[in-house]
Amino acid sequence: GRYIPVEPDEEPQIRHKTNDSEENTKIYIDASNDDESKLSFANFSSMTKDGVVYLRSQPWGAFIFLKFCAALIYGASDILNVSFSEQGVNNALDMEGSSQRLGIIFAFVGIGCFIGPILAEPWSHMDNVSSLERSCLISFFFMALGCYGMSQFDHFIWICISTSVRSAGSSVVWIYSSLLLQKLSSTSMLGRVVAVDYALAMLSESVSALLGGVLQDDARMTAAQVSLLMAIVASATLVIWGMYFSRVRNDRHE
Repeated sequence: GRYIPVEPDEEPQIRHKTNDSEENTKIYIDASNDDESKLSFANFSSMTKDGVVYLRSQPWGAFIFLKFCAALIYGASDILNVSFSEQGVNNALDMEGSSQRLGIIFAFVGIGCFIGPILAEPWSHMDNVSSLERSCLISFFFMALGCYGMSQFDHFIWICISTSVRSAGSSVVWIYSSLLLQKLSSTSMLGRVVAVDYALAMLSESVSALLGGVLQDDARMTAAQVSLLMAIVASATLVIWGMYFSRVRNDRHE
């Protein structure tokens, strides 16, 4: 018979097929990841839309703005705390000991956050929605009072006490607004409601902190003047929420 030479190309062919298989596997995995990402985004959009529709259908849906309004008031407090810690006699700049004074101010913030809910506890009950609403409303009064005190007093200890009053109010509204949402939301929607609630609060807090810095740097307002502006905002929210709570309470009793 005839001898026909055969080129030894079996191994390269096998290796080439293996590479194609690995490449196809990578493409398949990437496609799967893209599909999962699109599916996750679609689920997120759908759930968010359902949550917003649910809130709009509820008479208490505006309660998600309680933290938003509170954060708009206390968001600039960290900026103001630094300014107050650097404030000496007759509002003169005094950097010596400013770090210690700043620490004392934050200690009074913690004291207020601790005492506020304790004082509100005897007057608030989970089985009485009106008592929770009343606690939130009173908290805006204390925030307005604390901010006003921060704008009027020059002595450091009185600034600390006013800061503690302000933080007591912000702590109460943060806690009791969460209790209201837990009380009124359905179990299936609670997660989405709380997510929107916290997202709005974080947005408001960051905007307030930004404005607090801009007003001092660009508008040349003092820490006391910004505090007075915060007191005005707190007073306005107190009136608005008082009117809204009254309307909701009337609808509830009809």
